[in-house]
Parts: sequence; C-alpha cells; structure tokens
Amino acid sequence: RIDQILQADGLEIYESVNIRKDGVPVDLEISAGVIKLNGRKHALFFLRDITERKRAEEALRFTRFCLDHAGDAVFWVTSDAGIAYANNAASRLLGYTGTSCSP
Repeated sequence: RIDQILQADGLEIYESVNIRKDGVPVDLEISAGVIKLNGRKHALFFLRDITERKRAEEALRFTRFCLDHAGDAVFWVTSDAGIAYANNAASRLLGYTGTSCSP
C-alpha cells in the first residue's frame, strides 16, 4: 500500500477500523500523502480517531429512521416558515406519495 501512496499525487483519505491493545475497536481516518526531502519521496500519514463521529452519524441515522416511520406527522420548519423536512406521515397528510420530504 505504501508503494501505491508513493506513486500517487495529492492526499488520499481512508477509513479503517482497528483494534486497540485493550481489544476495543477504534474507527480511524487515515490521511496519506507524499513529501519530498532531499530529493527522495517519503510517505506521510495522519491518523484521526473518528469513533465518536461514527457513533453520532449512526445515532442520526437511527433518529431519521424513527422520524420517517413515526405514525404522527413530523415537520421541521425553517425560520421563514418553509418546510425543511416532513416525515412519511406528514407527506401522506399533504397528499404526497412515496417517502419523506427532505432536502
């Protein structure tokens, strides 16, 4: 993989799940790039723990699923009285068919 990074131009970003020494999985974002020092190419890596971000994304997906499938109409209204989101029940109430309305 390092050979591929050394041949590539620019920055490449990957996500990976790794296991810590204590056995706990951790989600990582790996940014890989190349720098030149004294005429030689060197691979450069930055690792970022994105475990909390992944948990938050999953919680948002679950919340969205719950809102989409709620029996009551749910609307998110913008400050200028526009509808930013309407769940399935609200869509049916407004006469739309199919799935929920969202941007």
